[in-house]
Amino acid sequence: MGAEKLKALFPDAFVLALTATATKALQKQIARELQLREPNLITTSIDRPNIKFEVKRRPSVTSGTNVEKTYDFIFGDVLKELNEKLDNYPKTTIYTKLKWCGYGYEEVTRPSIDDELNQSLLQQFVAQLVPVQPK
Repeated sequence: MGAEKLKALFPDAFVLALTATATKALQKQIARELQLREPNLITTSIDRPNIKFEVKRRPSVTSGTNVEKTYDFIFGDVLKELNEKLDNYPKTTIYTKLKWCGYGYEEVTRPSIDDELNQSLLQQFVAQLVPVQPK
């Protein structure tokens, strides 16, 4: 059921929308989609002592390699350390396009890691994006 249908059924319901990564433009789009009137937006910095934020750029595809190899550059170190530390490996989130999230998940779930541990160590989360409205 779309947000507009829920809003029609429950016009006075309170709405709480949470996101960790939305730009200001996307925040406005989400508020429009959810038909929020005068939303109270609370934003904070991602700078936390218990969170490490790292941007790792993959090599260019034009450097004579294929796209999969460029993603191996991103996932390789993570997979190696995950295999070594297993449940002592820190919780890690990798943001990437859905196709490459699936590729990384396939790489991680190969038989090199004990199958019983796969279920508890690995999660693949897919966020549904709000459809872009024509201008």
